Amino acid sequence: MASLRDRVGLALQRIAARPQPDDFIAVGSVQVAGEPVFWEETIAFERGGLQIFSRMRSAVDEGGAPIGTWSMAADDWRAQALAAALCQVGFWKHDSETDLMPGMDIVNWSCVTNEGTIDLMAAGSSALVPQLAPLDLELRRLANDLERSHQGASMRLALNVHRAERTWVVRAALVNDDNTPCIVINPFARGESDLDYFRLESALMVPEEPGVTGYGADFAVVPVDFMAGDLPDLWQDTYLLVSPGRTLVMPEATLGPLAPGSYLLRAVYSNYGLLGSIAGVPVIRGRAFSNEAELTI
Repeated sequence: MASLRDRVGLALQRIAARPQPDDFIAVGSVQVAGEPVFWEETIAFERGGLQIFSRMRSAVDEGGAPIGTWSMAADDWRAQALAAALCQVGFWKHDSETDLMPGMDIVNWSCVTNEGTIDLMAAGSSALVPQLAPLDLELRRLANDLERSHQGASMRLALNVHRAERTWVVRAALVNDDNTPCIVINPFARGESDLDYFRLESALMVPEEPGVTGYGADFAVVPVDFMAGDLPDLWQDTYLLVSPGRTLVMPEATLGPLAPGSYLLRAVYSNYGLLGSIAGVPVIRGRAFSNEAELTI
């Protein structure tokens, strides 16, 4: 009798060659890091169902990337493309790692067919990750297409800075570019914590030395006072609705005078609360970084 792995392998080869109407396939990956989880990306495809992408946190150096969730009806042609990628890497032939600890960068890949389910898990630094790169590439194409479709709810952070005499006036905005309303948690109403806040951060720009690879910008929090009593009524509410295609402008901040030098300035929004939705409206969770503005004093 054929083993589960052999049955799944044969099913994937059949779908990769010529999928039949009753062939079922679902494929997905989840990447998490931190304890509690500070980074989570989920990509999933179910033939005849939905294809989904969610990003709970942008990378620190990925300025402007939104956080949120996107979904739409699954493109049937992707079933064959994903099956082909699974066959290319021999997905059913690999084993999960067992030496995994909470807080590690962990990747979980799953494949479901009519013949059974195979689930693999490994550390982000594992040799298994490059071996499964063709599968990750196909899943990443799916994620990119979903994000470009604007079928979902997301939030990106935009930053604008202009000079006013010896100070700098800073205006940030929360932007929902997609077609579904979302809720953001107002950091001014709830007060800041280590995980939940809105901040301005700056880094001194160090001249590059030829042939020397630097460590990147070292950002630190810029002290800015947002007093709740002085903010407009909107910013007294705990939950703020951002409608599709709308922009929510943050309270203005003034910086300076600053010491002479060249700086990078960015805004950061962070919410790791437990609420995932309110009355079915998605609550945006994770951390978003704005574009970086250059200031020269």
